[in-house]
Amino acid sequence: MGDNKLLLEISGMMDNKLKPLNDKINKIQVDMNNGLKKINEILENEIKTDLKLPAENCLSICHTL
Repeated sequence: MGDNKLLLEISGMMDNKLKPLNDKINKIQVDMNNGLKKINEILENEIKTDLKLPAENCLSICHTL
């Protein structure tokens, strides 16, 4: 067996061994991205809105002083 053919065989074996690991990493990346999207939605829709009202009240109080 020639060197190139042997290297191709080894490469194919490594690809087969690493495929489950790559699949798990890809799933983790998708899960993390989904989690970050949810966090951003919460920050945008809930927390930002909750902070806006006290800030507006504080400004109106400061303007009356």
